[in-house]
Amino acid sequence: MNKAQALAKARKILGPKAEIRVSKNVPVGEARLGEIERRRALTQTLKTMTEARDSRRASVLKADDEYQRLRTQVTAIEKERDSLHGAHSRRVTVVLQKSWYNEIICDGDNFDEALAALIQKRTAAVAA
Repeated sequence: MNKAQALAKARKILGPKAEIRVSKNVPVGEARLGEIERRRALTQTLKTMTEARDSRRASVLKADDEYQRLRTQVTAIEKERDSLHGAHSRRVTVVLQKSWYNEIICDGDNFDEALAALIQKRTAAVAA
C-alpha cells in the first residue's frame, strides 16, 4: 500500500480532513527496540543522578542562612501577590464562540460597561 492508498482508506474511515504523516528519520524494527532499551537505561541513570544532585543541593541550601532568609521573604511576597489575582480581571466578558475556542472581544465591570466597550470597538472597526 502506498501513501495515496493509505490516505484514501483513512479518509474513508475518518472523513475528508484525515491526513497521513510520514516520519522519515525514525528507527524501525529491531533498531527501534534497541533504542527503546538504551533510552530506558539512560532514563534510570538520569533519575539516579538527578536525585543525588537534588539531595546535595538541598543539604547545601539548608545550611545557608542567607538563602533561607531570602526564601522566606520570597514566599511571603508570592503569597501576597497571588492573593491579588483578580486585579486585572473584569466581571463581565463578551466572547465570540469559535469552533473550539472563545475569542474575547471586550470586557467591563458590569453589563453596561461591557456592551459600551463592544459598541465602541465595533464602531471603531467600521470607521477604520
